[in-house]
Amino acid sequence: MPAAATILAFDFGLRRIGVAVGQSVTGSASPLGVVANRESGVDHDAIAALVREWRPDVLVVGMPAHADGSASAMQEPVYAFIEELGRHAVPVETVDERYTSVEAERVLKEARASGTRAVSYTHLTLPTKESRGWWGGGGGGGWGGGGGG
Repeated sequence: MPAAATILAFDFGLRRIGVAVGQSVTGSASPLGVVANRESGVDHDAIAALVREWRPDVLVVGMPAHADGSASAMQEPVYAFIEELGRHAVPVETVDERYTSVEAERVLKEARASGTRAVSYTHLTLPTKESRGWWGGGGGGGWGGGGGG
């Protein structure tokens, strides 16, 4: 991996996929928005446009799991999404999103209690945290983490 690397991070959902861009020099990440995931499938044109724009060195996908590390029902569709990302000719890695999912549940509970809609917050924030975790040792692989893949 180059010393100055760019990543695109994805938080896969059955209706929306949150996307963030990060870079290794500062270890920072910023949300980019969401990509549609409908019955007809993932909007790969939108993902291709992001890949062209940001020219990432790696794509990072949050891998859902239960708090004890056991497989989540969402893993099967996430693996299918990862396979589809292969069309972009950029390496794809995963990061453990167990704890980002716990945080998302907390944010959603707080939002529901206050009457606020937090879907966009969740889909924009989780991939940002996943990309930061990728190089910061926060449970991911890559530049500063454990074992991605």
